[in-house]
Amino acid sequence: MMGGMSVAEMKWWWFHHEAQVPTCEARVEDLTGCIPLLLHPLLQFGGKSFCKVEQDLRAHADFAVIRGSVSTFAGTMSKVNSDINYTRFYLIALAACLTNSTIIGIPDEWFDRRYFYRLQDRTGRYTSGCGIARHAAVAVLRQGQPGKFLSPKWLNAIRNLGDNRCVVRFLVEQACLGAISEIGFHDGGVHIPPITATIFDGNILDATPRGEDCKNFFVPNVPNFDDIDALYLEISVAKRTAYVIPIQITVT
Repeated sequence: MMGGMSVAEMKWWWFHHEAQVPTCEARVEDLTGCIPLLLHPLLQFGGKSFCKVEQDLRAHADFAVIRGSVSTFAGTMSKVNSDINYTRFYLIALAACLTNSTIIGIPDEWFDRRYFYRLQDRTGRYTSGCGIARHAAVAVLRQGQPGKFLSPKWLNAIRNLGDNRCVVRFLVEQACLGAISEIGFHDGGVHIPPITATIFDGNILDATPRGEDCKNFFVPNVPNFDDIDALYLEISVAKRTAYVIPIQITVT
């Protein structure tokens, strides 16, 4: 992928296209990484609220290619390497790239250098701060090593990257979901036990079990899912009860 445009270049891009693209500059620039290839699809959503078109934009073929590429590379690395090395090298490198952390002792072949790389000072990065690549990487981490969202490096990144509110919101959301999954959540009459997240695509109703007892912590495979960030569902067929807790994380 080509690198993103500079601050000065983006100023002129907005000047020429502001009436043709969704409002909310910060969200647009975060999602696309200011990469021309990813900015172009925005032109078909002229003047609409970004919140109303975000899901349609994420479904665009150019965005889907990135998600598919990140997922395919992770799957390949998992298949051709041992579980120990996959966790020790690939997942650690991926998390470090998302948090701008130092990466030492990991060979170059573990990096999907289309989107993730390390600088000469050994700190990890992802392409132009592209939100699509970042969110695709989180889906891989959540399936392989969800505890990474509670690691000191992840939590320190919230403070260190505090000047970018979109990234901070992302980091906080993943830490909160990771905490629920790893240690549970108990407040007042709300009780969620520690539970592995169930990742779902599309309509959450398609992912829910039918006619059987269950305890599931559903997390959408795409960020900014309509209405919720996660959902806890507990069903008892014998008692004919369903315990439903929708979860929305807000960062002010």
